[in-house]
Amino acid sequence: MQWTDQQLQVFEAIERRESVFVTGSAGTGKTMVLDNRTVIKRWKTVKALVIDEISMVEGELFDKLEYIARTIRQIDEPWGGIQLLVSGDFLQLPPASVSKSSDNRKEFASEADSWDSSFQLEVGLKTVFRQSDPELIKLLQGIRSGELNAEGLELLQQRRCFEEPDEAVVRLFPRIADVNRVNDMRLKGLGEETIVYEAFDKGEKPWIDQLNRGMAPTKLQLCVGARVMLLKNLNVKAGW
Repeated sequence: MQWTDQQLQVFEAIERRESVFVTGSAGTGKTMVLDNRTVIKRWKTVKALVIDEISMVEGELFDKLEYIARTIRQIDEPWGGIQLLVSGDFLQLPPASVSKSSDNRKEFASEADSWDSSFQLEVGLKTVFRQSDPELIKLLQGIRSGELNAEGLELLQQRRCFEEPDEAVVRLFPRIADVNRVNDMRLKGLGEETIVYEAFDKGEKPWIDQLNRGMAPTKLQLCVGARVMLLKNLNVKAGW
């Protein structure tokens, strides 16, 4: 892969042990682990902390983590001297859970009191790898920033469908309930015997509970002719 100048700038900063925040729109290559005696030991021995999808972390949590790191390590430096490697896009996913305790809450991590002192370098990646059509990239960037111009709006209008689309066309819904309703209707419409596959997961709490909050259902209904969408990319070369 040919790295961009901006990506190389990030790598060089990491090698210099600088804390880095990387942002950019979808497809620019941002994504590069946070897991009570054991936790303290990890805080004391960790050298670098990687946080992906930083937009999902609220400001108060970011400040609390920084305070914990500095206090446990007893080093009067941001994050107790831990190298911070942060990636995400504040115009994508919002914080997963925002405290309602105060009207003046710091919703995003970038609003945290410790944000500015946490990084020596902040880079916004520009080169998009996921799409190659310049017109589509410009359109998506306009939608992302809320600055869609007349040209982009006209392009979307040209792609409108005024007739009911073919049933084979994949549909997108904002609500899971609508997705399940349509999937069940289509599955029954195939007129084939339905087989239910049930997952049996085991592990330690609280990690095992997170499986029930994921995208993969505990029970999966399939039949001959059913369309299947994978939730994870296949590695064809590796055979899985």
